[in-house]
Amino acid sequence: MLFEGSYGKSRIYICVTRIVLCKYFSVYFCLYEAQLNSYALIAEHRGFSPVSQSLLLYYEPQSEITESSLEGVLQVDGFSMPFKGFFREVRLDPVGIVLPLLRQVKELAERGSLPEGRQGCKDCKVMRRMEEMWNKGN
Repeated sequence: MLFEGSYGKSRIYICVTRIVLCKYFSVYFCLYEAQLNSYALIAEHRGFSPVSQSLLLYYEPQSEITESSLEGVLQVDGFSMPFKGFFREVRLDPVGIVLPLLRQVKELAERGSLPEGRQGCKDCKVMRRMEEMWNKGN
């Protein structure tokens, strides 16, 4: 979400629900930081300049979710459970954060093949299999 505030300043927000990520939130925070800074870079190029603040709005369940407690929260049209909302300011440095990531993406795209994966990485095996299937089709 993009909000234009007073004095021509803009703010970027994203909202996430932190159910599964509770234990790993700090690991995933860098992904949200990159996402928000990407939005800020796009917003500034589209004329919403300057972007003065970047915030992550996230929600945490107020009770532990277990397999046995799922029955109490699941409904025909979704689920119902209490959440608490939090704001966390995200470092705003679109050029310093996004451009190096774009350079890495470009390098990977120009390689022509996937880099070696980590030993035992399930995602790396899936990607390697997808690459093999792609190469057979071309």
